[in-house]
Amino acid sequence: MFWKTKAALMATAACLSVLTGTSCSTATMLQFSIPREDLGSALKDFSRLSGVQVIVAADVVAGKMSAGATGGLTVDHALAEVLSGTGLHAEIVAGAYVVRRGPPLQLADQPGSASDTDIVVTGTRIHGEAPIGAPLTVIDRNAIETSGRATVADYIQTLPQNYGGGSNEGNYLSNPHTADNRAFGSSIDLRGLGTESTLVLFDGNRPAAGGALGAFTDISLIPTSAIERIEILSDGASAIYGTDAVAGVVNIRFRNRFDGFETHLYQGVAGGALHQIQASQAFGKRWGSGGLFLAYQYDHRNRLPGDSRSFWTEDLRKWGGPDLREPYASPGTITAANDAIFGIPAGQDGRSLTARELLPGQTNLSDQRKTIDILPRQTTHSVYAAIDQKLTDNLSFYARGLYTHRSFDTNKAPLSLEPYTVPTTNPFYVDPIGTGEPVSVDYDFASQIGHNQLGGHLDAFTTSAGFKGSWRGWSLDLNTSYGRQREREIETNAVSATRVAIALADTDPATALNLFGDGSGNNPATLDFIRSTYRDFDTASVWSSALRIDGSLFDVPAGTVRLALGAEHRRDTFTAGYSTNDNEASPDVYDLIQQPGTPGHRTVNAIYGELSIPLLNASAGRFPGKLDASVAGRSDWYSDVGRTINPKVGLSWSIIPDIKVRGSWGTSFRAPSFAETGDPNGNLIYALPLADPQSPTGISNALLLLGYSPDMRPERATSWTAGVDLKPRFVPGLTISATYFQISYRDRIASLLEDLSQFLTQRNIFGALIQTPNSDQIAKAYADPHFVNPFGVASADINYLINVETQNLSRQRVRGVDFTLAYTHALFGGTGVADLNGTRFIAIDQRVTSSSPASDVADTILNPMRLRFRGHLGWAKAGFSTDAFVNYTGPYRNTLVVPSERVSAWTTFDAQVGYRFADASPLKGARIALSATNLTNRRPPYAAYVLPGITFGYDPSAASAIGRQLSVDLTIQW
Repeated sequence: MFWKTKAALMATAACLSVLTGTSCSTATMLQFSIPREDLGSALKDFSRLSGVQVIVAADVVAGKMSAGATGGLTVDHALAEVLSGTGLHAEIVAGAYVVRRGPPLQLADQPGSASDTDIVVTGTRIHGEAPIGAPLTVIDRNAIETSGRATVADYIQTLPQNYGGGSNEGNYLSNPHTADNRAFGSSIDLRGLGTESTLVLFDGNRPAAGGALGAFTDISLIPTSAIERIEILSDGASAIYGTDAVAGVVNIRFRNRFDGFETHLYQGVAGGALHQIQASQAFGKRWGSGGLFLAYQYDHRNRLPGDSRSFWTEDLRKWGGPDLREPYASPGTITAANDAIFGIPAGQDGRSLTARELLPGQTNLSDQRKTIDILPRQTTHSVYAAIDQKLTDNLSFYARGLYTHRSFDTNKAPLSLEPYTVPTTNPFYVDPIGTGEPVSVDYDFASQIGHNQLGGHLDAFTTSAGFKGSWRGWSLDLNTSYGRQREREIETNAVSATRVAIALADTDPATALNLFGDGSGNNPATLDFIRSTYRDFDTASVWSSALRIDGSLFDVPAGTVRLALGAEHRRDTFTAGYSTNDNEASPDVYDLIQQPGTPGHRTVNAIYGELSIPLLNASAGRFPGKLDASVAGRSDWYSDVGRTINPKVGLSWSIIPDIKVRGSWGTSFRAPSFAETGDPNGNLIYALPLADPQSPTGISNALLLLGYSPDMRPERATSWTAGVDLKPRFVPGLTISATYFQISYRDRIASLLEDLSQFLTQRNIFGALIQTPNSDQIAKAYADPHFVNPFGVASADINYLINVETQNLSRQRVRGVDFTLAYTHALFGGTGVADLNGTRFIAIDQRVTSSSPASDVADTILNPMRLRFRGHLGWAKAGFSTDAFVNYTGPYRNTLVVPSERVSAWTTFDAQVGYRFADASPLKGARIALSATNLTNRRPPYAAYVLPGITFGYDPSAASAIGRQLSVDLTIQW
């Protein structure tokens, strides 16, 4: 096997080989001082300091950076640190270390490595192994640094497997499914199945949930300076991790082993005076039996105002769309008793306005988008700490903690805009038609009391501690973790409709509210009186403990059968609600409203097992090659929704060294969130008229059941993948991978209240939720204490009973292909790199209910685009590097408008030029980089984004409003 490796290295004519004739000795403790540098140089330094032979092809290390290794370490430990996060592993062959590609996770399989370097990789519980058959992507620090993105949240948005329509700061209130993100966090949404269907882990542990509904993990809490790598398993994994791992698992790995100091400074600017500053300091100290790592990061970005972007508008006429500006302005518009419209003239205070001066037929409009922010101001402080200590030869202790405080504020849209009824007793009352009846005025108070302001802060921390042990080939991990996220928001300068009505009924001209001018005639005390405030709060916590063991069972002809077993206990809590004085006659009185289903808590107990079974292992890479299988299973017991069992199997067949085929099959589930399991005793029954084409009058009356189903079940999914990896020996440096995936998702939890108007007009879709009630059902509903009858519908006139409770409803089947291509080659005396990463959806078939027809929603707005990819070209030589990226999102249909419209594809380019100073320089270990994202300042393609109360001219789930952003960052290790 070694002669083949040697021949391949010679064939590249770019072999980095340090030959000393010294065998690999792993027991001796040596002093190492290897800085953060390109991997080729780091391996040379390692070989020089250790006296150990290292053989590696130049195309293997091309474009990769090493975090270095410093302090008293064994040879094995030092090499493990040099290779950590690079996606490479070393094997002892004929007395020398040979560094190979192989699955990135095999970096864990270092001979003789100690507890912290003996890593369990995402997708398996067995130390030092890859998840057999499952697709895994590893993103190291170098990839994040060369992308020009300042934060983890920014970088995740570039991944084709991630859907940008989840809970992210740019999507707040632009999507009905992200309105819970009032603290402007950022989420990951693999496959577009919802943020709650992607499990996000911090170093293998569950952090507390974020958002007002506890529906996602906030990745904006993570300081970039503390990240070692990101592992993304794009496959169902409930058999390993339990709930939420339907679309996949994203595991953020932290830098727990580092020696020295690292300072990082970043500054970025974009059009519209958008400015971002980031500064971080990391410190690490390694000693013979352990180490300490600390990192602090400060990040500040100012707001992006709406008037700085032309597409942030409700007037879409310049693109051929409608003018959807709202009739709420100052001065406003009067609607008379006969529904006639009259504009209030500008330039007067309304104190002496007469009917003759009104503007018949004119509606005064305002563009609400131009006065609010696209992105909020955010300031974040993050601290991460880790310590590990070897207690005996076979036992070590570790502890880790992350704390983040973030504050934010923004100008936002009003909670609601509504017409105000002015009684005839108002001292400024104007009667346009002389009937002496009350009039309605559409009016916006922003010019008088200021725009709605949303501000607040969150505090989040995640801690874990445990013991790791090893004995006769078996590993043990006993740990506990605790996380809490606390969010507090306050919205000011809202308008209380209750107190507006009181002020309009005031007959005193000195204090009465005047809606008939530009607002200059209103008493400041009156304006203070009509202001209302909303205070939101939510707190989520998670406490867990786990016992995990794994090791070798026995040998078979093809290798060693290995087993992992574990038991876990977890307790989740969640509290959410808000207080407001909006509905009170006094600004000093607040109502407290608790989020349905909270405060809530649940306990979860689980056991699991996983087997790794080698089936074939032909020598010298000959057919039939190497075949491995894995079998895993997990059982979870929930205190509120019962028991669930999920299996998974995987196969990986390396037919010859050039070709590997793999596949996986398994089931997954998602337990209902606390916000989805409200108390059914608080359910409401409404009597409402609905449009009905089958009725002679065009209207039918229905009883609507609103609230929460009493028998909520977990969502369930079956997923399978099939993939191939090609590494042709006749094209050294080339890797091609493709993975087909299919996820069949059922019992999805939803409420169709927003589709209520279509229930009787589209019975083929919603028919399963519509019943014809009998007289007993109607009588019981009318006698229910929670019955509401706003339109006074008589019981004899009820035609239908419609269930719009939050319940297990819909089904989805997602099919597609992930593809990657990577090639490295010697170029112009340096190393050239080209790679492509993309996702092509075949179909996203969705059923509103289990019995309704399926429709393919891929390539439609509010759903993933059918094709996304990111390409990369790079070149590096002697400390200099240059990287260019292309980001492509394919065209799709905007179904928010009728008829639907085509939205064009969006292509942007990113670039970075960097230089790392040589060892002989006074700035040894420093790297400076200039970056540009969206280099050509490409505007988002036009899309009429029209939802109730929301209108603008682009789709925030598919494009960014920031435009070109230029940045400079400096990293110094000392």
